[in-house]
Parts: sequence; C-alpha cells; structure tokens
Amino acid sequence: MLRIVGLELKMQLKTKKTMGIFVVGVVMSILIALLSINTATSRNIILDKENKVAYSSGKMSVDYLKKTQKEYEGFLTEEKSVEIVKRYQDVLKQYDGREDLIPHDVYAKEITPMMDILNVISYSFTTSYDGELDVNGVFPKGFKAEMAKDLYKQRLEAMKEIWKTKYIGREEISEKLENREKNIKYPLYFANYSGWDSLKSNIALILIPITILLACLLVAPAFSKHYENDSDRVFRATQFGRHTLAIARIIANMILTSFFYLFNVGLCTTICSFVFNCNGLKTSVQFIDLFASSDLSIGELLFITILGGLFATITMTIFTLFLSSAMKSSIVVLASSVFIIVVNMILNIILSGNINDNMAYFVFNTFSPYSAVSLSSSITSNAYVYCGSIVIWLPVATILFSILFVGSNFALCLKKYNNYQN
Repeated sequence: MLRIVGLELKMQLKTKKTMGIFVVGVVMSILIALLSINTATSRNIILDKENKVAYSSGKMSVDYLKKTQKEYEGFLTEEKSVEIVKRYQDVLKQYDGREDLIPHDVYAKEITPMMDILNVISYSFTTSYDGELDVNGVFPKGFKAEMAKDLYKQRLEAMKEIWKTKYIGREEISEKLENREKNIKYPLYFANYSGWDSLKSNIALILIPITILLACLLVAPAFSKHYENDSDRVFRATQFGRHTLAIARIIANMILTSFFYLFNVGLCTTICSFVFNCNGLKTSVQFIDLFASSDLSIGELLFITILGGLFATITMTIFTLFLSSAMKSSIVVLASSVFIIVVNMILNIILSGNINDNMAYFVFNTFSPYSAVSLSSSITSNAYVYCGSIVIWLPVATILFSILFVGSNFALCLKKYNNYQN
C-alpha cells in the first residue's frame, strides 16, 4: 500500500500542472505576506528614523511600535491601567484637554505607543455607556485615571449589556458565555502585536480560499481523467487496481494537498515573522477582539485559523475526489468544488453581521466541506445556536461534521470508483 501511495505521489509531483500550481501557490504566499506587512497597522502618526513625523501603516509603523511599545509589555494590571490613563491625561492637560491640539511629534512620541492599550480601556468603559463623552470621545465625561482599575469589571458589565440585547429569551447562551468568561485569565497580557492580526485576516480571507481552489484544481482529475481516456478499465483489471489503488490514490492526493496548504501558509507566516514581533503572539486575543469570550493568545488564534484552513483543505479535497470518482469530466468536478467555495464565501459575507443564534450561518458553517475556514472567527464571535432545546457551540459542530464528512466521503469515493461504469 505504501509503495502504491508513493508511486501516486511521485506521478503527481512530476507533472507540469502540479509544478505550475506549486509555483502559483508560492507567488501568492509571498504576495499575501507583503500585503500583510504593508497593511500591518491602521494609519499611525509616528516618528521616522530621522525623528520626523510620518504617517504609516506598513513596516515603518511596525518597526516604530516594536521599539516604542516595549515599555508597555507585560500584564495589564489594574495599577498599569491607571498609570497609562494618567499619563494620557497628563499629556492632554498641556493642550487644553484636546487631542487635536497636540503637536504631531508629541502625539507620535507619547500617545501612539499607548493607543492599543488605551483602546481596550476606552471601549470597556464606553461600549454600553449612554452618558456624555469627553471632548475627544475617548472616555466618559469626567473620567478619572483611578477609575481605570475597574477595567475588567467594566468590560464584563459591557458584555452583559450586549448579551441582554442579542439573546432576548435565549438566557442559556448568556449562561454559557459567562462560564467561558470565567476561564479567561486576568490580567491580560500585552506585547507589540502589530501585523499579526492583519496576517491572520489575510490568511483567512485570501490565502486559504485561493490555496483550497488550487488544491481542488490539483485533485479534480484524480479519477475522472482516467474515465475520460478509458485507462481506468486497465487499472481495474490488475491485481490491486480497484480497492487498493483507490485507497492509495485518495491518501496520496490528501497528502499532496495538505502539504501544499501547509507549505503556502508556512512560507507566508515565516516571511512575516522576520518583520513582526514574535513575542506579540503571546498577546491576549482581547486586544484585537475585546469581547471575545476565549482565553486565547493572538498566536493561538492564528494557529486555530491555520488549523481550520487545513481541515477545510482536507474536506474539500475528499469532496472533490468523491466528485472525481463519480463524474467523467474533470471540468465539471472542478466547477462543482469552486461553486461550493464561492457560495460559502458570499453567504458568510452576507451573514457576518448577524451570526449569533443565526440558523442560516450555523448550517452553512457546519454542513459544508468548506465550513472549517470559519473556525477561528466562530470562536471569537461567540457563535452559538439553538437546535431544538439544545444550545450548540458552532466550532464543536464544525469539527465533528468535518471528521464525519471525511470518513463518509472516503467510503463513498471507494464505492463510486469500484462500481463506476463508462
């Protein structure tokens, strides 16, 4: 069996089509890495190497924040929160309490490095606040630095207000989220993470879909091309040409597409790691999604994104192989797989603004071979749904279905190939 798998892999790797697809994958990985570096942060006011004011969202901004945010690295304790707000307010006092009056060089030196932490503190206090804000719209009017010590308490209170609105009559979901909140370790950890959130988004939204499309292109002719040229009859007439060959062909193609996916994502991530602060992967995920009820770091979320993409690559590969074993035309097989991917992407975009307790979002991100792509986003967005009287967490449903899907399609693929009649 292993020898046949090896031969199938060798035969695939020697074709010009496979080599061409691998080259396209490498180029795409490099381009996504460059895109992530050039859009690593929001546009920031910084100081360049000559100490002059500059506006940047790319590598210059990353390098500046890596250098200036070192003093804020560590756990965001109550004392540290108070100290940061006090420092921010002390700068404001020098300019009539208005950010727009702060000279850009002073803003770059004093405010820009602390903005990631300030945003977490600010949103915790203003998200569910109905009163008047200060002149800068950052904190409630009259906010004192000492109040920042209640950061985590206020964040939870703001979340509970959000839950009350989202889950009217769905108290079981709120209870599950409260239990998940208890697992979050406080204080949160901060280190400069500039670029990692951009990379995670670009991998999920661009690199993974393109890689899976290319993977489907790789495996679409696996069985159907032999139906087209009638060579399958020769294979099935040999000793191992039915069951054994079919298993070997499925395994070889799954190995090939998995390697293709991991190579592309690994290349993209490696390039970015030379620019971004690797210690920033330890940063708590709440710094990029404040109301995520998950005890994860940004690095763990990135890993889950990549893992979800791998699951989707495997499920789409076995789905495409099943179609290839059942159809004579490779073009129809590829078109069917592309259709699944495109429909899922469109529906996810349409439904992305309302995914909580949304049955349509739940169905498309559970019972689809492409569903695992949304694994990390469904974790951070607290995606639950009612199924009768049972509350189901979407990531669990996605993983379970993916496992069942691979097993069932493996068996169906064998059956279709063995019983295929031209």
